[in-house]
Order: sequence, then structure tokens, then C-alpha cells
Amino acid sequence: MFKFTREYLLQGTCKIAGATFALLLAQGLGSDAMHAQSAIENQQLANIQPRLDSPGLREVGTGAGVADENNVRVVVRSFELAAISAEINSRIIYLPGREGDRFHKGDVLIKFDCTKADAEYESALAVLGAHKAAHENQVRMLAYKAAGTLAVEQAGFEMAKAVADVKMLEAKRSGCIVLAPFDGRVAEKIAQVHEVTQPNQAVLRIMNENKLELVLMVPSAWLSRISDGTRFQVKFDETGESHAARIVQSTGLIDPVSQSARFIAELEMPSSHVSPGMSGTAEFFRKDAAR
Repeated sequence: MFKFTREYLLQGTCKIAGATFALLLAQGLGSDAMHAQSAIENQQLANIQPRLDSPGLREVGTGAGVADENNVRVVVRSFELAAISAEINSRIIYLPGREGDRFHKGDVLIKFDCTKADAEYESALAVLGAHKAAHENQVRMLAYKAAGTLAVEQAGFEMAKAVADVKMLEAKRSGCIVLAPFDGRVAEKIAQVHEVTQPNQAVLRIMNENKLELVLMVPSAWLSRISDGTRFQVKFDETGESHAARIVQSTGLIDPVSQSARFIAELEMPSSHVSPGMSGTAEFFRKDAAR
């Protein structure tokens, strides 16, 4: 009877086998029943193992978008991408016309109405002039012993404070005009002309299209084959063109879940056909990866 039950457990479905296993335990056949259950689990693993060893699951397991043992996915981004914010509370009187407009380093990107800031600056200059004259007068009086040193020092402190106020307003006025920090293009207009901005409010997002970089995630097992200077070919999905590229450096970050490492690369020959946001496939040849 027990022999028939063991064969039934090994050949039956998991649901029926589980019920039989519980029945055997209730009958005091725990040791033999546990061996039978172990045989079922081993058989299930044997059925699953061929699927775990299939190439498709090995590729997904890398977590780096691997197409085969030499390919990974790549994304293009701008080396310089900046959000230009307002430094003052003022009304915008100039912005580039449209998103996508190009500009050169030093061009005016944003201009604010600084009528109030200019008036405050002029007032601060007048106050500074008055304190400077008062200090000079105290110095002359001290020479004739008509004033004490405390009065001279006090006048000097007032003049220094007036100088600081002027410098503060000069810094404020410098935010009235924002110049382009590099050659590039307007990626996004967040505010519009005639709007009143608050300090630290984003107004424009700009990017440098002249200097691009590639971001790729590779299996961490490749770290012994890839290093700074490793060359590879990248084919972009949008254009179908292939370009030579090389690894610049690793970010030093490894994702323990996907077991992938993040690298930064660049094209060896810049191309006007490559733009931020494009993606493609990087192919690493063994002869190049070994260098």
C-alpha cells in the first residue's frame, strides 16, 4: 500500500500530492512521506531548470538591457544642462523667442525690469557719499584736536556699512541681466515675458549640444574587461548610423539588484546628427574590451 502511495506522489499533481502527504503524516509515516515530498520538489526543479538556463532569461538577469554577451543600451545626454533661475523679485522684459532657439556664450538670455533696483542703488551711493564726507571731516577735526578718536571710528563704521550696502545692491543689480554661460539651445521656457518672478524661480532650461556624453549600464561582470579608454561602436535607433565611442570613466556605482555598473562615454568624432535624448545599442568587441 505504501509503495503505491509513493509512486502516486511522484507522478500526481502538486495539489493531490500535498493532500496525500498530509494524510501520510497523520498515519505516522512522516519519515517516508517527507522523502516522497522531497522527490516531488526535486522533480519540479528539474522541470524548471532548463527554462532558467535558457539564453533569454540569462539576458534579462543582467539588468543592463543586454542583447547578447557584447551589447548594451546607451542614452545620449548633454554634458551641460542648466536650469536658469531668477535672483530677484522682478518682471521679465526679455526672453528668447522660442524653445529650440540657439545662443552663444555671453548672449543675453533673460532681462528683468530693474527700475526699482537702480533707484535703490542710486540712493545707496548718495548715503555712502554723505558718510564718507562725515568721516573725512572727523579726521580733520581730530588733527586739530577738535574731535575724539571715538567719533572718528564711529564715522568710519558708518562709512563701511554704507560701502557694504552699495556692494549688496550691485550684486542685486547684476541679476537683472542673465548671460549665457555656454553655446547652446533653449530646452524649455518655464516663464514668459511680462511675468513677475520670485527669487530662485526657474525661468529657462538650457543645454549644450556641442558637448554630449553617453550613459550606459553594463553587467558588473564586465568590470574586468571594461575600463577608461575602452572603445566600442554605438548604433543609434533614430538615425541607424554607427559611431565610434570610448569609455570616459565609471561613476563608481553598482546596482546590487540588477548587478550592473554605470559608465560615462563620449563619441570619438562629434556628429551633428546626434542629439540629447537619442538612444542606441553599444557593441563591445572582445579585442577592444581586452585593452
